[in-house]
Amino acid sequence: MAEDVIDRITRDHREMLRLGGRLRADPERRAAARMRLDALVRGHVRAVERHVHPLVTRELAVGQPVDERTRALDRRMETLLDRLARSAPGSEYEAVADRMVDAVTEHVRFEEAEVLPHLRGALAPERLASLGELYGLARDR
Repeated sequence: MAEDVIDRITRDHREMLRLGGRLRADPERRAAARMRLDALVRGHVRAVERHVHPLVTRELAVGQPVDERTRALDRRMETLLDRLARSAPGSEYEAVADRMVDAVTEHVRFEEAEVLPHLRGALAPERLASLGELYGLARDR
């Protein structure tokens, strides 16, 4: 059986957190972790904005406030990724990396507490599965 959208998003969240840990703790792998995190976060944001946010605002009881908060967290991660790419190794990089990890953690906690449970409760398993396929295609393009 194909992964549903919640499984895919949760798996991506775990990878984001793992890569964030590498930004802080593994100087030899830092550049590779930043590039992979950048691609994963941007793909995740693109896919969620295309396929999940419309559902949240149209069909779920949590609606607009949750969607606005999620979008704000997404923008924060993208802004920090841009800053991280421009930061030189040293104290500025460390500070931006710390803020990036905090932003990813906040995003994951919020989305998993306020968005994903509502999706699970509101959508049939077949719809979650088809949404998972759409999410994966949008994330990887």
